[in-house]
Amino acid sequence: MAKRYGFKVGDKIPLETKQVRKDGTTVWTFDVVGILRFKDQSEKFNEEMLFGNWDYVNESRVSDVGTVAYYEIQVADISQMDRLAQQIDTLTTNSDHETKTQSENAWAFAMFQQFGDMGFIVTSIMGAVFFTLLLLTGHTMTHAVHERIPELAVLKTIGFSGRGILGLVLCESVTLVLIVVLLGLVIATVAVVGVRSAEVLPIRILPVAGEIWVRALTLAAAIGLLVGLFPALRGMRLRIVDALSGR
Repeated sequence: MAKRYGFKVGDKIPLETKQVRKDGTTVWTFDVVGILRFKDQSEKFNEEMLFGNWDYVNESRVSDVGTVAYYEIQVADISQMDRLAQQIDTLTTNSDHETKTQSENAWAFAMFQQFGDMGFIVTSIMGAVFFTLLLLTGHTMTHAVHERIPELAVLKTIGFSGRGILGLVLCESVTLVLIVVLLGLVIATVAVVGVRSAEVLPIRILPVAGEIWVRALTLAAAIGLLVGLFPALRGMRLRIVDALSGR
């Protein structure tokens, strides 16, 4: 942060905030007394933050004197996180300052929600990607079947049944989608492993587990069957005479 904004020890940094001071202003001026560097990669994100003197802030503000925004708690066994969260919140039940204990990911999501409906945004993006995938794969399969009508006619001539042609086209469609999805899963897995090992984010990133692979491949197979169904039906109903004559 200091490098980006050119801060150096001895500078004064005025911050315009919504927190009112006792003198009636909302401008908080901080003296730069030091620049922190973190050798631990898991703490590097702190170099993007400005740390203020707590006593200065607490004594100068009008409201919420003596209170904090949140505490960070590290649990020894992550499986006990929900139980511990309930126990902590029970301590402040019916008090003037009830707590809400949650994971870092949930807290970060709640922070992002302040900028907009993240659920709607993510759903819209994924919906657009899903529609594009259906459109492109369907177009590819339709074009492929159209170009190979004479080949399909030859296959029928040498004894392939309509169901056999149907199966061939569907297998090609499913294989095409599976290859793309496998490539995406591999890239996502490697990227997540890199981010988790670097620990450059203040929130915990979940790994791409086997369950995600199974669900993604199952969905990919379903998409492949869906987009390949109409071209496959066209190939199954193909008449040899019409195909060989170019009709």
